[in-house]
Amino acid sequence: MSGSEISPQTAAFIRRHIRSIGLLEALLLLQADAPQPWSAERLARELFVQENGALGFLSELERSGLVKRTGDGSFLYATRNPQDDAVVQDLRDAYNERRVTVTSLIYARPSDAQTFADSFVFRKKSP
Repeated sequence: MSGSEISPQTAAFIRRHIRSIGLLEALLLLQADAPQPWSAERLARELFVQENGALGFLSELERSGLVKRTGDGSFLYATRNPQDDAVVQDLRDAYNERRVTVTSLIYARPSDAQTFADSFVFRKKSP
C-alpha cells in the first residue's frame, strides 16, 4: 500500500458507516478509551459540539453496531464483529497518517439530497 492509499476494507467501512469527521472522531475517541463508557455530555466536551449533536453521533454509531448503550444511558465501544474492530484500528492509523485521504473519502460520498435529486435525472437510452 502506498502512502496515499488505504485498504479496500477501510474504504468500504468509511462508505458504509462514516458520514462526517465528527462521527469518525467520536468513534475513534470511544475506541481509544475502551472499555470506558462515554456520556453524550463528555463526548460533546471533547468534540466541542452541542450535547444533542454528540448524542446524534452516539446513536448513529449504535445503529451501525459499533457502540452499545449501557443501562445508565452511556455508550461503550463494542463492535458486533471482530472484523469491524480490526478495520476501526486500521481507520485510526489511516486517519493519523493520511488524514487528507480519509477526509476525501468521507466527503466524496454523495449526499442524500444529491442521491434523491439524481433519481429524477432523465438519461438518454443507449442504442
